[in-house]
Amino acid sequence: MDKQKLIEVVGKLEGYKTRLKELHWSAPSHSMHIITDEFSDELGKFEDDMTENAMAILGLIEVGNIQGVLPEATNFGEFLTQLRGLLSGIKEETEDQMWSGLVNIVDDFWSTVNRYVYLNMITE
Repeated sequence: MDKQKLIEVVGKLEGYKTRLKELHWSAPSHSMHIITDEFSDELGKFEDDMTENAMAILGLIEVGNIQGVLPEATNFGEFLTQLRGLLSGIKEETEDQMWSGLVNIVDDFWSTVNRYVYLNMITE
């Protein structure tokens, strides 16, 4: 991963956070409203942990470099599927040993995403 790729990934995560808030505010049930709200906290923590870890290797991201990119997902299930695709891309970019800490952060968050995939399945 290089700094430009990191900036692209963070832009996508910013877009995911925005879309998640849209899904939260338009949730078809109280339980989905709660689940998306809880996941919003998880996504924000992941973005912060991942970005700070990567910047320790690549250097700081300058103000104005991040542009949010919304995912196409229009429901929480699609959202989680597309997010797993983004995580897969991050893992492909970080196979070198120096990225071990970031890979651990991604793996931990992937487990969290899988838990929410399950919660989405039983909430539908």
